[in-house]
Amino acid sequence: MNRSYTHNEDRYGKFLFAGITAILFVYVTYRAFHLSITNDEAFTFYNVATHHIKMMCGTANTHWLNSFFVWIESILIGNKEWMIRIHSLLSFILFSWAIYRFCLHFISTFWQWMIPISLLLLNIYILDFFSLARGYSLGMAFEVLAFSYILNSDKSPRNLFFSYLFLSVATISCYTCILILFSFLIHEVFSKIRQAGFRELFSKKWLLAHLPVLITFLVAIPNILFSRHEGELEEGQRNGLVQDSFGVFFERSYPALFSKEILYLFIGIVLILLFLFFLFLRRSIDRNMWILFELFVIHIVVVEALFFIFKIPYIFGRTSLSFNILFLLLLVYALAFIINRWPYRYALIICLLLCTGSSYNFIEMKEHRSTIEWYKTQGIERCISELESLAKGPVQGKKLGLHLSQLGSYTNYYQYLNRYPINDTVYSFCENESGIFEPATIDQMLQQDFLLLLRPYNQYFNKNQYFFLKHYEDMNADLVEVRK
Repeated sequence: MNRSYTHNEDRYGKFLFAGITAILFVYVTYRAFHLSITNDEAFTFYNVATHHIKMMCGTANTHWLNSFFVWIESILIGNKEWMIRIHSLLSFILFSWAIYRFCLHFISTFWQWMIPISLLLLNIYILDFFSLARGYSLGMAFEVLAFSYILNSDKSPRNLFFSYLFLSVATISCYTCILILFSFLIHEVFSKIRQAGFRELFSKKWLLAHLPVLITFLVAIPNILFSRHEGELEEGQRNGLVQDSFGVFFERSYPALFSKEILYLFIGIVLILLFLFFLFLRRSIDRNMWILFELFVIHIVVVEALFFIFKIPYIFGRTSLSFNILFLLLLVYALAFIINRWPYRYALIICLLLCTGSSYNFIEMKEHRSTIEWYKTQGIERCISELESLAKGPVQGKKLGLHLSQLGSYTNYYQYLNRYPINDTVYSFCENESGIFEPATIDQMLQQDFLLLLRPYNQYFNKNQYFFLKHYEDMNADLVEVRK
């Protein structure tokens, strides 16, 4: 039989949530102070610092709201790495508060609070972005805040306005949030037609409530189309929705728990169970949570339609963050709903398993001193600053070769700010589509004075072609001096 819970037990659950949030805020702050600048952060900083026209249009890399905050922070505080990441750190507080506000609608027991802690707060891939000056952190925070308004029982135009407003802010923070915004608009249009007829769509109150989304579409869609035409938008993948939009996200979120094959099977099973939960328990489910489920389904249809009709690849990795945040929130609700109706011992087992698995995955994370997406740039500043002391002679005016994945961090940030004595013109190299270096590329690399080579590289070079200087563990790379 179910066990009744007291007010104190619910309060202890809220204290637990607040305590974990405080600890994780210290964690993301520590990382913001110690992580090297990433390629994308450096590109944003350079655009802001040089007032480049592409800072606000023609590129998806800068993320508009993120660029604005980097500009403000650079002027008011400074341009050290942690200084231009302050807005991301603050967005973690907003993200956590929005999750708390969202969960208050259906969580009322101590053990239920362990579910959002395990699935959202202890997710290492989600946490990664709150230590970086990127728009994904802002996008996730405002997206969850918008969902908390959608869950509100007040369906007034004012509440609808704030739902659209925060989804619009999420969109100008991260372009892929526009898919969530568009899905919500589709849902609202069809709901309004069913309830009040087509004429209601042109009423003054309805149009005013939708003003944020209309402005966002007018501004963002032309820029997105232009960016795609110019090849600036990141390409997706074509392996299928489960493998790409879900699989890559969870593969990077839980590397210590699942192999790829087991992970894809597990995701497929969870998706089926989630759909069955909402379909068979529809009458018992909160009506506003059902709206979020419909939003999730519409989003899937939109992504599939873009792929099959317009040949736009599936969103994946960091471009699927907004999509998977909604998925996780629905999963949190489903689990909280189930364990609230199960016997106490079963609820305890589920929550402890979730918390143990997430905690183990967090502790086993190998990238605490690095980033999951941009680990190849970690430690590059230390590498370049140590170059003069490690080299066998002066480095003034000598040529450096960097992998393309490292180039932006060096040229757009560290070299721009510090003017190291190494030559400003840096040769960048990368593998071909088969993952190997072309002979012509190797010839160009050997014309440089120094190379920062990502391991393994022994298959392309032999030891009489270079002097080994130092290994950098965070990016798994060796600094070598080319024999002349």
